[in-house]
This record gives sequence, structure tokens and C-alpha cells, in this order.
Amino acid sequence: MSSQLPAKEVLNYDVLRHIASLMAPDELARIKSANSVFFSEHMRTTYTEIQLHKRDKDMKKLLAHLSDRHVAGWVRRVRISPWLVQPRTKSPRSRTENLVVFLSRAIDPHFTEKVAQERLAKRLSKDGDRVTEAFGRMSNVEEYDITWDGNEQYHPELYQAYLSPILRLWSNQLKKLTLKIPPAFLDSLAGVRLPNLHSICFTFSTGSLTADEIRIAHTGFVVFINNLDRSLRSLSLVSANSSENLDLSHFFHQLGTFPQLQNLSISIPFDGGQLADPMTLVLFLEKHRRDLRELNLYTSVLSRRREGSHPPQLEWIQFILEAFQQPFPHLRSLGVALRPLRHPLNTLVRFLDMHTALKSLKLLDRSLTSHELESLFRTPGAGPLLASSLDTLYMKVDSLDPRILNSITQLLPNLESLSIESNMVSSRRDTPDPWGKRVSRLSDHSSASSSDIMLRSLSLAMPNFNSVQHLQPYLQQHFPQIKPNHLQACSLPHGQFIY
Repeated sequence: MSSQLPAKEVLNYDVLRHIASLMAPDELARIKSANSVFFSEHMRTTYTEIQLHKRDKDMKKLLAHLSDRHVAGWVRRVRISPWLVQPRTKSPRSRTENLVVFLSRAIDPHFTEKVAQERLAKRLSKDGDRVTEAFGRMSNVEEYDITWDGNEQYHPELYQAYLSPILRLWSNQLKKLTLKIPPAFLDSLAGVRLPNLHSICFTFSTGSLTADEIRIAHTGFVVFINNLDRSLRSLSLVSANSSENLDLSHFFHQLGTFPQLQNLSISIPFDGGQLADPMTLVLFLEKHRRDLRELNLYTSVLSRRREGSHPPQLEWIQFILEAFQQPFPHLRSLGVALRPLRHPLNTLVRFLDMHTALKSLKLLDRSLTSHELESLFRTPGAGPLLASSLDTLYMKVDSLDPRILNSITQLLPNLESLSIESNMVSSRRDTPDPWGKRVSRLSDHSSASSSDIMLRSLSLAMPNFNSVQHLQPYLQQHFPQIKPNHLQACSLPHGQFIY
């Protein structure tokens, strides 16, 4: 007769996993030896993602832990920002050493600099070896992020060690790649093959390079991207505003076709100066129109362009949206920066009207008025609702008012998640409790009962945290179907929006 544990000692591992998932990392570290579930959760939270961005004791300690293949096997994501190594000067410890240094300087005036460079080269070599040895033990890495801070002072040795050799090392397992590297190293990517890469995010950071220098530097990168034609599903391109002579028109003109591509995101300075010919992007989109599921056209701060460079294309997003007369049949998510669109937003209204199956919409870059909201989600004749299929909406308003929240839920009956950034909370000084009274009136006169409203998640972001925090009770009153943990308020710097 086989022995069995008493029922009270039989552990419910699902319950333990749930408990472990709610615990803070330091708490898990303390009890990791109590149960295999706690140990596994500790290893997962500690080593699933590792970041290397500074040469210090913590990095050395982490690399020492990763020398164990069992530990390294937990790593799924690696983020690295190659660091600057400062050459250390070693002071002589004896009279003999002092004499040797004195004589060496007398013979060679550059002796001290040469010794410092030798020590620097030794430290760089040691850093490269330590990290690459640790990477060699990581057999399950799926995401790699290597980011340059844009500083013209950097160590080429580290990029040479951590770029192409590591990509080849993980060539069959990488699924997502994020790159922002000095242009000088882009050519080395031409010979790299990543047959299972699904997603790539690349930042163009070309500084003061001339247009010809940019084209030459990115030739190998174009080859690398086009070699992903069988696997690439998501392409995200970001351009730094410091890229003075960058023109992405040449890049889109050279790109091939990617049969698996479903997501495309573009972010360039809002003046459009880095996309001299928007038609090249239109043609690229047209090649992938039938399969594209997500399209994001974002902007950043004004670019630094040299005098005499190609003129800005201030309405580049307007041009792109107007260019399509037929819908993207599978488009489910759209993100648009509003600043490059003319007022009124008829072009965006038309595009939304073409895509009645959209699930997610992000409207960024500037605030919307109540009138614009109504024009976006109703036909001009107040006919059937536009984009009534939306379940997720991100937007910005100048002043948050209960009527805006009510209008959105009325105009978009299927909306489940709403995120709003606002510069202020609308209020009236002559009313002691303006929000409470206005929310009550809305609840009394709303055409839809709370049971008819699908909204389940509401996030508000404002520069002043207190301005939005005190609204939570009123919002909970008007939207009782939202659970407290899905009603969030946060503070953001003025003009910043998370998307």
C-alpha cells in the first residue's frame, strides 16, 4: 500500500503560484527555499530580464551569477547600453617604480598616455569577454535591446563585441530586436541572418552626417531588414530629432515586401522634414495593406535641419491618410499624431469611416475639443456612429469635464478601456462641489444605464496628481461597473503622454 500525504499537507500549486505572483521580489528572495514554486517565481522575476548599462560591482555580481547555466537559462530579455570605461592611472608603489617611470617619460614624452591606453584596452577586452561569455550561456533569450545614448564618445570595441557576434550567437532564437547604434556599425548587419525574428524597433540617429554618408552607412542595414522578409511581423521606426540630414524616403524606397507584416509604427519630428516624399511611405503601406493590423503615425519634437536641406512636410500624416481610397481590410489598431492634421479633422473622420472594425485608437500630440470628439465619432449629419467597434481609446483634452467622459461613453458604446491626458480639471469656483453635482446630473439624465456601459478600465493623467486623485469617488459613482483597481490616476510632466 503506497503511502500518501495527509490532505492538509497536499499543496495547491496554483494557489502558491498566485501568492508568489503577488509578492515583492525581496519577499520572494527571503522565502525562495521554502517551496519550488517560490524558487521558480524568484528566478523568473530576477532573471527573466537583465539590464547591463554600467561597469560596476552590481554588474560583476550579476555576471558571476549568470556563469551558472541554470541561472542563465532563465533569461528571456537582455537590454544593454554600452558604457564608457575611464582609464585608471596607477601610481608607482616604490622608488624603483618611480625611477622607471621617470626614465620612461624622459625617453618617451607620451609614455603616460600609452600606458593609460594599454590599461583601457585591457579593461575593454575584459568587459567584452565577461559579457559575451555570459551571453553564451543564455540559451533561451528571445529579445535583445542594444541602445546607444547618442554621445559621440563611445568605445567601438564594445559595439563590435555586442552587436553582430551576439546576433549570430542567438540567430535562431531571437524574436524581438531593438537597435539604436552608431551608424558606423550598421554595415556589419548585412551578413547577419535572424530567421525567426518577428519584431524589430530601430532608431535612426545620424547626427550631422551628410545625406550621402547616411545612405552609405545604412546600405547594410537595408540588406539586413530585407532579409527578414519571411518572418517580420512588426516594424517600428523612430528617428532622432538630432538627425539633421536624414530623409526616410530613400529608406522606404529600398524596402522590399514582407508578407507577414502586421504592425507598422513610424515616429519622426512633427514637421515631416525627415520624410521629404511621403508617397514612398504610402507605396510601402499599399504593398502591405491587405494584411496590416496595426498602424501608428507618431511625431516627436521639431528636427534640427541644416539651412538649405529639404523643406518640411508639415501635413505628412494628412497626406498619407488622404492617399488611401480603399480600407485596410484587417486594420484593428490606429495611432495618429494630430498636430500634422489640418483643422477640421475631416481626413481622420473619413479614414475612421472607412475602417468600421477598429478596436483601438490612439489620438496623440494635441488636445481634442468636445466638438472634435463628436465630429470624429459621428457622421457630419449626425447619422450612424463612426468607429462604434472601438474598445480602447487614448486621447488628450485641455480640460477634463464630466460631460466629456459621458459623451465618450455615449458615442462609443463598446468602449472598454479609456485613457485620457488632461492639462487641468474643469471646475467652477462658485460651486462648492462642482464635480459631484455635475456627475450626479449626468447620472440622472444619461441615456444609458450603468449596466449598458461597457467601460471597465479608466486611466487619467494630469500634471497635478491631486487634481485627478480627488475625482476618483465621483468617477466611481458614475461608472460603478469599473473595479477600483481598474480606476487609475497618475501624474505626468506637462505635455507628456504614455502610449
